[in-house]
Amino acid sequence: MQSAKWGIMAGLVLFLTVGTAGATIIDVQDVFANAGFEQGTLSGWNVMLPSTVYATSMSLDPSIDPADPTHSTATLSAPSGAYFTGLSDPGTTANYDFKLVYNAVPINVATGTVFLVTVYANRGDLEPNSAPVSTANLQVNVFGWTSGAQPTPILTLGDNWSRTINWINPAYKSVNFTGVADGSWTSETFTFDPNTSGKDASTIKYLSMSIVGVTHSNQYVAVDMVPEPASLGLLALAGLAAPRKRRK
Repeated sequence: MQSAKWGIMAGLVLFLTVGTAGATIIDVQDVFANAGFEQGTLSGWNVMLPSTVYATSMSLDPSIDPADPTHSTATLSAPSGAYFTGLSDPGTTANYDFKLVYNAVPINVATGTVFLVTVYANRGDLEPNSAPVSTANLQVNVFGWTSGAQPTPILTLGDNWSRTINWINPAYKSVNFTGVADGSWTSETFTFDPNTSGKDASTIKYLSMSIVGVTHSNQYVAVDMVPEPASLGLLALAGLAAPRKRRK
């Protein structure tokens, strides 16, 4: 039953060919069925533990009250759709971070394929702080494996999978919060091109992605993912779409 489900998901991957370059762009939110948590659970997502400062569990729609000059009691809500996730550090630890990875999903893509990810992110200080100056951060990455057994994450202390990852972007991509007020949602689209790492995308047979949230004392970071219309994804890829902001 499980393998049948993955097969159906892989068959639903949407392809989009861009301009004269002929690159095939795949929005990973079309690969991962619950990328934006809209099933009302964290199904498909796994909590990883790279070190002891990482959260051992995550929940949807956590109660987060961002600091603001008026000390409003309003809490965060999803920027689009019904659900988001995130983590806050009330000051009980030096750092309180989280890492989510999605189940490895079978794919079959062409040489030259580029993967696209759009994330919504929100960061800030927690009430009752009166002068929010957050240094929290949100990072994303996409990675994959060549043919073989379906990889599974090892959910114990460490940051490992049952198989060695065969392709991973050299560095995580961080959301640019420049000019984004604490307590505001912003969205950003990233592209991940296996060819830049010398990897032929057609050899990648399983795909996963990770989201890392880094907070500090009395801060929070939150994330959501909802597929963008194709036109917005193309504009972002061309550098023509600026990050969009939403209030809490």
